[in-house]
Amino acid sequence: MTYSKFTQARALLFSAWFFIFGVTGVYAGELIVVVDNVKSEQGHVRAALFNNAKSFPKLPFLSQHAAAKAGTVTFTFKNIPPGQYAVSAYHDLNDNEKLDISFVGKPVEPYGFSRNARGTFGPPAFEEAMIVLDDASKTVTFGVK
Repeated sequence: MTYSKFTQARALLFSAWFFIFGVTGVYAGELIVVVDNVKSEQGHVRAALFNNAKSFPKLPFLSQHAAAKAGTVTFTFKNIPPGQYAVSAYHDLNDNEKLDISFVGKPVEPYGFSRNARGTFGPPAFEEAMIVLDDASKTVTFGVK
């Protein structure tokens, strides 16, 4: 075997290894979040995507906002790696970019979580709101109240 044939064979084996073991990259999906039960066009609806229980519901992996409109507001998160996620959303009526709460700690603006999860005394656990995203497109619908 000459040097050039050896190099060609090695390159072919290397390429085959990448193909067989899928080292060409992680497939990414698209998550479409439909927030319904929006009561007015006042303010914005804000959605947050969380990729682990430790950060939920304080530090989002990604977030988006859109002008509120009565009925539904839709968000699209693109190029999301496969995995487990939870989504939260709230209707920021006064546009102060935070979920307002009463003096006892109860939210006074409409909010919701994926799978319509609700906590008893505070937010639900990550596992209660968790959805699984593979390398395809997925739509999640939940309401704010």
